[in-house]
Amino acid sequence: MTRFNFILLLISLFTTSRLDSQKLTPSILEERISEFFRLSPWEEIYLHTDRDKYIAGEDLWFSLYTVDRETGLLSGRSSLAYIELLNPWNTPLLRTRIHIPGGRGEGYFLLPDTISSGTYTIRAYTNRMKNFLPENSFTQDIEIYNPFNTSGFTGKVELTGDTLPGAINNGFSAAVDYSFDDRIEITITADGSRVLPSSQYYLFVIQTNGNTDYINSLTIKDIITKISVPVSRLSGGISHIALISDDGEVIFERLIYSPWRNRSTLRITADSIYGRREKVSIWLAVSNNDESQPGISEMSVSVTPDFTAVHNGITDYLAFGTESGRIPWTTGSYSLPLIDQNLTNDFPGRSGSSRMKWQDIISGKIPPEVYRFESEGHYLSVTVKHRGNLTTDSADFLYMSVKGKVAEFKYASRDSSGKFTFILPVDHILRYLIIQPEHATSDMMLEIEPSFSWKLAESITRKKILTDSQLEAFSTLSFNYQASRIYGTKLRRETEAPSDNNPRKRRFYGIPEMEIHLDDYIRLPTMQEVFFELVPGVILRSNKTGFEIKIINPLTGVFYDEKPLVMVDGVIINDLAVLVDLDPETIEKIEVVKTPYLIGDLILQGIVNVITRSGDFSNITMPDYAVILPYRVADKPPVFEAPDYSDVLSRTSRTPDLRNTLYWNPSVKTDDKGAAGIEFWTSDLPGFYTINIQGITGTGEMISLYKSFRVR
Repeated sequence: MTRFNFILLLISLFTTSRLDSQKLTPSILEERISEFFRLSPWEEIYLHTDRDKYIAGEDLWFSLYTVDRETGLLSGRSSLAYIELLNPWNTPLLRTRIHIPGGRGEGYFLLPDTISSGTYTIRAYTNRMKNFLPENSFTQDIEIYNPFNTSGFTGKVELTGDTLPGAINNGFSAAVDYSFDDRIEITITADGSRVLPSSQYYLFVIQTNGNTDYINSLTIKDIITKISVPVSRLSGGISHIALISDDGEVIFERLIYSPWRNRSTLRITADSIYGRREKVSIWLAVSNNDESQPGISEMSVSVTPDFTAVHNGITDYLAFGTESGRIPWTTGSYSLPLIDQNLTNDFPGRSGSSRMKWQDIISGKIPPEVYRFESEGHYLSVTVKHRGNLTTDSADFLYMSVKGKVAEFKYASRDSSGKFTFILPVDHILRYLIIQPEHATSDMMLEIEPSFSWKLAESITRKKILTDSQLEAFSTLSFNYQASRIYGTKLRRETEAPSDNNPRKRRFYGIPEMEIHLDDYIRLPTMQEVFFELVPGVILRSNKTGFEIKIINPLTGVFYDEKPLVMVDGVIINDLAVLVDLDPETIEKIEVVKTPYLIGDLILQGIVNVITRSGDFSNITMPDYAVILPYRVADKPPVFEAPDYSDVLSRTSRTPDLRNTLYWNPSVKTDDKGAAGIEFWTSDLPGFYTINIQGITGTGEMISLYKSFRVR
C-alpha cells in the first residue's frame, strides 16, 4: 500500500468513526426523518364505489383518489392504478387498469351474472405499492347476490393479525390520554426490568406521514414519565411515536391516533322530499374555516337507496391509511366520530408501521424497491429463458415493435435482475405488441411478468345465513334489476376507445430517406426484383442460410457490416424468407433509412420497413421465440347515463324506471371559489335515498358528506 493510499484509509476510518459515534440531537434526527421520506415517498388510494350491495349482472361504478401521504394532495407520481375484484376465496375475478392523471381516475366492473352469492373484495393499488402488498392497498368488502344461484351465501373473513408489523417494546409501555381539549398526555412507564441510567439522554419524537410533528430531548429518571404535547402540533390521523437514545438505540415505539382538524367544510343545498320522476338540483359549496379560498375541489357523487349506501368515507379511510395493515374501522363498521377511545388507544399500540423502521431512518438506510412509480408510463417486464431448463438467458437486448402502418419501435436492455422492461404510454389504445430477442435461437422463450400482483391477504370463507332484512334488501334490488333487463333499461353509454391508426402519428425514425410507393411503378413479380429495380443501395439476395438484406453506407459507398433493422408493417422480422414470400401486389410502399440511426444506446445500421396495403401484418407467421401480445394499458370506462324527464313524453312514459343506482358522477369539480351544482331525476321507486359525496379540496383536505332525502 502506498503512503498516499494509507493516509486516505486513515482519513476514511477516522471519518467513519466520527459519524458512528455522533450523538443524535433533535435537529439531526429531524433531518434524517425528512431525508428518509424524501427518498421513500408513500401513496395511498381511496376508491369510492356507487354502493356496497349488488346483484350479479349489474354494473359496479367507482372513482379513484391517489393521495401523496406527506402533503395530503392528489398525487401525480403514478399514472396508472390497478383495480381487482376478489371473490370470497380471495381469487381475482375481474381486473382492470385505470389511467389516473393528476391522481384521479374512474372505472367500472360489469359483474358476471353467473357468479355465486357472497362477500367480494375490491382491491386497488399503484405499481409502487406492490412493494408493500398485501397491506398497502385499498380494500373494501361488498356483497353480491345472485338470485339464480342456489349454492348459498359465502362470507369471508380476512386474516390480518400475523401480517401486521410488531412494535418495538424494550421494557417500556405508553398510554395516551385524549381527554384534554388542548393537548394529549403520553405516559411512558418502565416495567422495572430496564436499567435507567440517571444521565441517559433521550429523544422523544412524533411523526405523521413523514412530517415531524413534535421532537424533544429528555432524561428519564423515574419509572413513570409524562409528556404533554399540544394538539396544535399534531397533524391528525395515525402518528408514529418513538423513544430513542442519543446513541441511536430505539427504546420504544408505538402508533397513536389523533383526530383530523379539517379547515374545510362542505355544505349541500337540497330539498328533503321529492316526487317520482322529479328533478333534483343540488348545490355544493366548499369553504375554508379560516376564510381563505379553498381552491378547486374534486369530488365524486353517488345517490342510492339508504340500505345500499357506502359509509366508508375518504376522511375515515385516509385518517389511518395502510401503514398498519387493514384496521377495523376501514371496513365501514366504524366512522371517526363513533370510534371508542379505548379502541383507538389499544389497536395502534399493538402494531408498528409497514412503511418505515426507525433504525432505517437513524442509519440512513433506504429499503430497496423492486417496483417504481409509473410516472413516465406503464412498465412491462419480460424475462428471456431457455425452453429446456428454464434458465435465464444472457441476451443483451429485446426489441418491441407494434403492428401497423406507422412504425413504432422500442428496445430494452437486461437489468441486474435479468429482466427487460419496456415503458408503454398510458392511454386507451389497443396495440398489438411483438416482442423478440435481438439475436434469437430456437430454444429461447419469453416470459411476460404479470402486471397485477398475486400477493394476496389470507382469508377464510364460511357459509353465512342472511338476516330477514338482508334478504328483503337483496330481493328488492333483484326485482328492480330483472325488471330493468326486461324493459331494456340501460344506465351506461359505451365510449369508443381511440384507435392506433392515426395518420399523423410520427414514425419512430421520422421521415425516411427513401419512400417508394409501388403504385408509381409497373408491377414486378417478386420482392427480390422489387428491391433490385426500385430500391437503390439496398440488396435483397439469397445466401447459404437463406436470405439477407445489405445496405450501402451513403457516406463510404460500402456495405455495412451489421444487418439493418427489417420490418413488415412495423413488425421486426429476422427470417427474411417472410419478406421474400410477400406478393408485391399486397405492398403499398417501402420506407428506407440508409444512414446509421441512433436510438438510446442502440445504433441501427439502416432501417427497411415494408408496408402492406392492409397494414395489419396479416397471413404472416412469427417464430416461436416471439411473443404477439394484444395489449391495452388502461381501460376506458363507459359513462353513467340516467334518464332525463325534462319533456312531458318521457315523464309520462309507462316504461318503469327502477334504478338501483339513482345517480353516479365520478368527477365533479368546483370552481375556484368552491361551488358546484349537479342535477338528476328521481325514479319510480319511493323510499329514502342517500347522497354520498367524497372528495378532496384544492388545499389537500378530505371531505365526506352524506345527506338523505325521501321520494314519495
